[in-house]
Amino acid sequence: MAVDGLAGRADVVARAFDQGGRHVVVLRGPLDRFAEDTVREALLAAGDLPLVVDLAGVERLGIDVLAVFLDVRGHGGLVLAGPFAPAVDRTLEASGTREFFARYETLDDALRDTEA
Repeated sequence: MAVDGLAGRADVVARAFDQGGRHVVVLRGPLDRFAEDTVREALLAAGDLPLVVDLAGVERLGIDVLAVFLDVRGHGGLVLAGPFAPAVDRTLEASGTREFFARYETLDDALRDTEA
């Protein structure tokens, strides 16, 4: 599944695939309120599979998309993979949610450590 551009925003991309019993969602661009529905759709496609979200290409994480992450994490788990942009780290820190997610420095690290 790939969704390129939302509501006139060609700078946001969500790509998803299943690998090794996990659903991987690769997100790119600024994740603000305009990205919320696309991100939710990509994450909910995981069904009951554990979810790995690659944020390496995310410039900014808005509180609306963070709320989607929090909602979805109860559906089988949600792991965040970086490296994380400073703005993403600031959002997680300021919201007090940094410890709510398992975090890995790279997608490869996350996939290796969460192998089914």
